Amino acid sequence: MENVSVFEMQRNNPVLAAGEPRADFHDEAEQRLAAIAASGKTISWSEMRRYLDDRLAGRAVARPASRKPVG
Repeated sequence: MENVSVFEMQRNNPVLAAGEPRADFHDEAEQRLAAIAASGKTISWSEMRRYLDDRLAGRAVARPASRKPVG
């Protein structure tokens, strides 16, 4: 069963009903995955989580650096 607000948005917006935003989302995901595969660099979840928690707390923090996994 769909969320009522999603149903209403799809019913009232032909672009959403056609699934175009979902296709854009998948295209963006494919591009990001290709970039990760090409570079081999990622950010660990623990580093990203700490970064996001700090940002939510209002602290000015540098973005975590991406790096190739060891091992």
